[in-house]
Amino acid sequence: MEEMVWRHGRAVYRFCRKLAGNKADADDLYQETFLKALELRPKLDDTLNPESYLIGIAVRLWQNKRRKWFRRQRIAPEKDWDDAVPERGAEPGHPSSPEEIAIHNEWIGS
Repeated sequence: MEEMVWRHGRAVYRFCRKLAGNKADADDLYQETFLKALELRPKLDDTLNPESYLIGIAVRLWQNKRRKWFRRQRIAPEKDWDDAVPERGAEPGHPSSPEEIAIHNEWIGS
């Protein structure tokens, strides 16, 4: 596995960087890719194209991550929570819906 990281790590990282679009997500994806490759090591055939195999793992991991994120956004969009919670130090408004009352009570309690 160490040899695989040494030989293909740079190309896989560049691919992760393009796919993720930022360094933090690319670092996570790169690390997850090699962890998954380590799990799947018995299935890996070094005579075939291991770089392609690693890139395929990265693509599937990224797709799964994006799918989970979109699913979460349909259930509880992040922007709705940001709009509902007042800035720290600001006086909260008068809540009118049950959701706003719950958020208001959470805010007052913290």
